[in-house]
Formats: sequence, structure tokens, C-alpha cells
Amino acid sequence: MAATAPDRDFYAFGPFKVDPLKRVLTRTGTPIPLPPKVFDTLLYMIEQAGRLLDKEELLREIWPGRIVEEDSLFHNISLLRKALDDSAQSERYIITAPGRGYRFVATLQRTPADSHTGTGVVPTPSPAHDSAAAAGNEIIQPNRNRRLWLRAALAGMAVVLAAGVAYGVRAWLGAKDVTHVKQPSIAVLPFENLSDDKTNAWLAAGLQDEILTRLAGLDRLKVISRTSSDRYGSTPSNLKSVGRELGVANVLEGSVQHAGDQVRVNVQLIDTRTDAHVWAHTYDRGAGNILGIETDIAARVADALQLTLLPAEATAIAQPSTQDASAYDLFLHAEYLRNKAYALMTPVGLDAALDLYTQALVRDPKFALAYAKRSDVESFLFWRGDSKLSRQQLAAAALRDAEQALALQPGLADAHVAMANYHRLVFRDFPGALLEYQKALITRPNDTNAMIWIASDSSRQGRWQQSIQWYNAAFAHDPNNHETAHYLAYTYWEARQYAAAERMFERAVALDPDDGFATWDFAQFILYTSGDIARAMSLVRSVDDPRLRLGYADLLTWQRNYRDAIGVMRGIPDVPSTFTFGSGPKTLVLGDMYWRAGEVTQARPLLLKGRAQIQADIAAQPANFVGLAYMWDNLAMADAELGDQDAALTAAHKALAIAPTSKDHVLGLNMMRYVAQVYAAMGRADLAVPMLKQLLATPGAGDAISPVSLRLDPAWDPIRRDPRFEALLKQQAKTNVLASS
Repeated sequence: MAATAPDRDFYAFGPFKVDPLKRVLTRTGTPIPLPPKVFDTLLYMIEQAGRLLDKEELLREIWPGRIVEEDSLFHNISLLRKALDDSAQSERYIITAPGRGYRFVATLQRTPADSHTGTGVVPTPSPAHDSAAAAGNEIIQPNRNRRLWLRAALAGMAVVLAAGVAYGVRAWLGAKDVTHVKQPSIAVLPFENLSDDKTNAWLAAGLQDEILTRLAGLDRLKVISRTSSDRYGSTPSNLKSVGRELGVANVLEGSVQHAGDQVRVNVQLIDTRTDAHVWAHTYDRGAGNILGIETDIAARVADALQLTLLPAEATAIAQPSTQDASAYDLFLHAEYLRNKAYALMTPVGLDAALDLYTQALVRDPKFALAYAKRSDVESFLFWRGDSKLSRQQLAAAALRDAEQALALQPGLADAHVAMANYHRLVFRDFPGALLEYQKALITRPNDTNAMIWIASDSSRQGRWQQSIQWYNAAFAHDPNNHETAHYLAYTYWEARQYAAAERMFERAVALDPDDGFATWDFAQFILYTSGDIARAMSLVRSVDDPRLRLGYADLLTWQRNYRDAIGVMRGIPDVPSTFTFGSGPKTLVLGDMYWRAGEVTQARPLLLKGRAQIQADIAAQPANFVGLAYMWDNLAMADAELGDQDAALTAAHKALAIAPTSKDHVLGLNMMRYVAQVYAAMGRADLAVPMLKQLLATPGAGDAISPVSLRLDPAWDPIRRDPRFEALLKQQAKTNVLASS
């Protein structure tokens, strides 16, 4: 195998290091002898890390120009696993895709040849795909920001952007030259609902999703995510522009017309470079007989694009999810409700979706995909709440359904995603979730959501650069996804890569000016990195939305304008969607503002009422609910402001114990900041300052603390004149927060 330029660099993963130039594998400095072709196999898999390598490709690259049996490759993989102490059962570094090939999944670091003197490591390229943007709850990730507002806010807030963000979406996306696109690529546009009864939109949306999912399982085909494709509507006027902006050579358009007991589905595959029709077809079916249309369309598209499918891919693309047409209709109805709820990050409609999944499973008890999707919804509702089922019931059901889906169809990507979401949302088991997401990518290599979750879970394990790589990989498949841009921007912020964070925040709000969550994060980023309160306020103050008004009240406290802040807060409706487990009850928020304003008499009854409500909420939650960390922290602050320091310390320690950084870096670092604020409220600079120093020195805490926030945040006012805090401020005074870029 010919050496390439990167072969001059060292690669490191776990305790191992690979020197391509000297062709040496070492473990903690001790050389591990490998036969030449085994080393070639390892090196090629490292260079293609994250990508599924089929057996034919490996045979061709490792033994170029020679006819070699698969047994030779199997022998090499076996020797590699033995050398890496990586069994086929554990699969820590090499994952087997039965009947297809292998994927190298270790977290890699690459040290350039000219930096072997100890100047550090630089990340490898994106784990699975080219980076889409060097500049850079969770879709279902709990909020990770300020005490009141971002911990309370949810996606879907409306916001009017200030004139300062003057970047158009197309200017940000740029124009990609697809004239010479080599890899087959496609975007599936939203299917148009031509039915007189517009409530039949579920059918058009469901067919689009099912076709997209099947095409996403083809490793040789680049498939753009639905989020990006949907921005263009069903019949965009300029397909060449769509192709350039999405970086694809083909689009699939479709329409669905449901009249009486008949359904007509029209589809056409179009080359965006020439506007030529590659393939088109019309399906006329009975209303109860749409089953199988999605598999036929996906197979015909693959054939029209002249894709050579692996046997496992050919089987998967043609295999229907169920043989029961009624069960399939119920499933598509449920999917429609689920997708609507997830898009708005709301539980509304999800109990109804659970009922529809259940009805589908009554019709077909072997419907693995329905079990997987029901499990996914149950895990989401466990995290989000607001269900007719208790969290204990949801946790048990989510595990049971994920296990049943895997038992019925072990290679089903959605079953692995369901199990992963159970690990991450119910038990906060991020290593377990990562393994399941990686397994999902084996059978569905274009799964953007899996890439996003891998990115999110990587940051929660403190792997910030790996997180950035995976977000960029997802962005390559979903370049119009404002949420991905937002999460990537936030991760840059956490990693203290501030210039990249600002550029990506601007991109996120340009992609969707109505994404108030991203806008509020951007405002907080501005506040923490520049201290420009006026600029931050300009992004949010004209919006009449209760959740953003919560943030506006916070900005007023940074100006020490408590009178107006309290006035704004009193006018916000006291509803659970605004005052969540993150912010605490409205009475507690108001009591905190009165307390900080020095109006202790008005603060006390509010704090007492808020504390009682939090205590009741804590008693009602299962022990593994992540919101308990926030609840204990809110209780600690109430106790501190009520003067009960012993109780405050006890509650603060419980909050830290629930969210250690060893389990979740993102939550743990933010909880350290919140507890430091509790210590400050108690006047305990002896406890607060050491924790602040630790945060300032910890990688990934860029969003939790900054020299600017130390200077401006009213949370530190109770200890601002303490010599220890003054010394910390002086030490940080010369720090240029935007130095990391």
C-alpha cells in the first residue's frame, strides 16, 4: 500500500500509538510486532476511520493487483483484534458489520511529524465524512446555560433578529460546484399533498420519511437529511440552485393524492446539473394497499443511480417493515405526530403517537420498527415529562420496547438508536449510548441524527474536538439544519474556540431567524465573551414570548436594574413550559430577584413558597432523573438566600453528587458554576473562589465561566469585595477571552 502524506504523522488511540513512517505499533511505549499486511490493514482502517469499509475495498487496497480470498482479510482482522486486545464481543476499536465489512471507531488523535517534540496533538479529520464548515436537548438535550432562562427555555421560541445579524442563508451556505460530483448523491424533497383533505398530510410525510430512511442505509450514496431538504418545498423553481446549495447531483420529487378509496403517488428523479429526468413512475393503489411503495421507490432510485448494492443493502432496501397494511397506516400516523412534536421539542401529541404505535403492534406483534419508535418516544417523554404515564412507567417501557425491537431485528438501525436514547435520556449512560449509535451507523451510514448524538455524547465525555468533528460530519449531510449549526456553535463556545463559535452562531440564526433558542444562546455568548449587554439585549428585547422575556429579565439584572427585571418577571405567565425544573418555580425566581435587590422582606415569603414546591418536586422524581441535579441546586439557592447555610450546603453537595464531571462533563461543569453561585450567595468566598479557579482552568467550561462574566455577573456581587475574589479578578483582568479562535 503506497504511503501518503499523512503517513508521516503519528496516530494515537487509547494506549496505542501508530508510527506510519517506521511502521510500528506501540502500546504505552512498548512495540507490538505485526506482519506487514496486518499493519497495512490497520493503517488503512485508521485513515478511513468512521467509514464502513466493505470487504471488497479492503481486499483491493491491502492486496492491490492480487486475487486474495476473504480468509486472508479475516485472518488480518483477527490478528489486529488480538494485538489491540479488542474482541469481537467488545468491539472497542473495530466493529464488524455482518455480511458487509468493518468500521474503525476508536477516538483518534494525530500528531504531525514536526510536532513530535511535545507540542500537542491535532484532531484527525471528521470521523465519517468531510467537514462541512471549518467555522463552525442536544435535539433532545437539556438546556446547558444560565440559571433561569436557558435552563428553562426550549426550542421553538419566536424572535425578531436585530439588524446587526445581516447574513443571508445563501451567502452563508455558498455555492458548491456539483458539475464534477463523483459520489452519487441525492436529496429527497418533501412530497406534496394533493389530497382535498389536507389531514392526509401524514401519508405524504410518511412516504418521504420511509424512502429517505431506506436510501440513508446505502453507504455509497450521500443522502441529505430531511431538515435541509424540506426548506426548498415540494417543487422548487430552480433545481440547479438546490443542487449547488446542498451539494447533490440528484433530487427526488413526489406527490400523493388520496381520493376516496384510491391513492396515487407520483415520483420523479431529476439530475440537478441538467434538469433531466432520470426516472419517473406513477403508483395507483387502493387506500389500504400502499404498503411496499416505499421499498419499490428506494430500490428503483438506487438502480437509476447505477448503485452496486452489497447483499445486505439490497435485502434491507427491499424488506418491508411489516406485512400488515393497516399496521403500516397506523405507524405512519404515529410517525407524523412524533416528527411534529420532535421538531418543536414538545410532548404535545406524543401520548397519541404512543397509542397509535400500540395499535399497530396489536395488528403486527413482530413489527420491530414500531417497537423501536415507541421506545424512542417513551425515552423522550421520560426526559421531557408531561405524559399520562409516570417516569417510572416510561423508563421500564422504553427498555422493554428497545430490547424487543433488537430481538426481532438485531441489525435494525432504529432499534440501536432507541436503545442509545434509552441509555442517554433515562440513565445518562453516554458510553453505552455511543456504542449503540455507532452500531446504528453501520447499517445506516447517512443517519445525521446518530452523528449529532455521537457529537453531543462525545462532549459529555469531555471529548470536545471529537464532538466538533461529528457535528461537522452531520452538517455535511444537513447543511440547512439550524439546530446542528447551533449545537456546533455552542460546542465551540464550550471548547473556548470563540471566533469559530461566533461565526457559527451567526450562521445558525441566519438559517432560521425564528429559532429563539439559538438567538438566546448567541446573546449569552456575546455577554460572556464581550460584556456587550446592549448588543445582547438587542437580540431579545422586542420579542413578546414568555420564555425569551425570562432571558430579558436576566439581562436587566446584569445592569442591576432589579426594579424593571421584577416587573418583567411578574408579567410572565406561570406555566410549566416556561418555569421548568431548570429555572425552578416562578415564586423562587421572583424571590431570588427581590433578594438580590436587597428587598429581603418581599423575598422571604416567595422563597419559602418556592422551596416547598421544589421539595415536593424532588420527592416525586425517580432517582435517575437528570432534573434532580437542577432541583437540588435550586433548593440550595433558596436555603442560602433564606439564611439556612447548613441546608444549603447539604443540597449543593447533592446536586454535585448527581452530576459529577466524570459522568457528564457538560452538566457537571455547569453544575459546578451553579453551586459556586450558591456559595457566593452564602458569602462563602472560601468555597466559591477555588471552584471558580477550577472552572477557569478546565477544558470545556467556556460557557460556564469567563473573565468577563466574573466582572459583570450579579451572582458574584455578595463576594465581590472579598480579597480572594478581588485577587481572582485581578489575575483574570489581562486575559483576552477571544484569544482562542
